[in-house]
Amino acid sequence: MEKDCRMYHLFVGMALAATLFLTACTSRQESKLLSFYDVNRTEKLSVPFDEEGKEFAKLRDLDAREMEIKVDMPFAKAVKADYEKSAEKINSQLMEMLLKKSGSLTTEEAVEGFMQDVKNEFKREKVISIYYKHLKGYAEFGMENVLNYRLEEEEFTGGAHPYTTTTILRFNMMTGDFISLDQICPLAKQKELKEMLLAKLMKDNHVSTMEELNQLGILEMTDMFVSKNFSLGEDSIEFYYNEYDIAPYAYGPCTIRLGYEDIHKLGV
Repeated sequence: MEKDCRMYHLFVGMALAATLFLTACTSRQESKLLSFYDVNRTEKLSVPFDEEGKEFAKLRDLDAREMEIKVDMPFAKAVKADYEKSAEKINSQLMEMLLKKSGSLTTEEAVEGFMQDVKNEFKREKVISIYYKHLKGYAEFGMENVLNYRLEEEEFTGGAHPYTTTTILRFNMMTGDFISLDQICPLAKQKELKEMLLAKLMKDNHVSTMEELNQLGILEMTDMFVSKNFSLGEDSIEFYYNEYDIAPYAYGPCTIRLGYEDIHKLGV
C-alpha cells in the first residue's frame, strides 16, 4: 500500500556509523514491538547532624537532615518472543547509561542499587538540611521501530532552586541497538546541522541577529552546538537543550525541531 507521508528508516551498519532515511509512514500503534513495566521506588531518610553541623541546625531550628528519593522508570518487555533479546539489551543499556549500574542486574536490583548510592552520598554531605532526587522515565514511540526514552531528573541539594535535567536516549526496537547522533548525521555534516539548528532557534525566537538572540539571554555564555539529547519523532527530530545548556535558568529548557526533509537536505 502506498504511503503519502515521508519518513526515514534507520539502517545501522556493522560499524554503526551510517544511517539512511527512506520514505515510509507508520502509526504509533504499528510500531509497538515492545511493551513496558514500571519499577517504582520511594525512600525517605533522616540523618542526625554531626558535631560540625549542629550549629547550622541550631540556627535553622532543625532536628535532622532529611532526604527523599523517588524512581519511577518503565523498562522494556517483548510483545513477541522474537524481541526478547532486544528488550533485554535495551534494559541493560538503560541501567548502565542512566543508573550507572551493571546491565547484568535485574531492573529492580539496579534501581535499588542506584537509590543506595544516592543515600550513601547524602550521608557523606555535611550541611545540606533538605535534599531530594526524583527520576521519572517515559517510553515514547516516534519513527517506525524506534523507542525514544526520556528520563526527567529533578534534584535539590540546597541553593536558590532545584535543578531539572532531561536525558533522551534512542533505541532500535528490533535489535535493541542504541542510536547515536553520528548515525543520524555523520560528523562531517554536523557543522551544517549546527548552523541549521541556530537558524531555527533564531526563527523560533523571532529574531534575525545574534545580538537580538543574546539580548534574550540565549548563547551569551556559550556557542551553539548540536545536542546529543534528541528524539526521533514521526515527522521530525526534536533536539532538546536543558537549562543552562544554551540559555539561563530563567529561560528554561529549549527544544528545536527539524523536519526530516530538512535533515535530508544535508545529504544524509
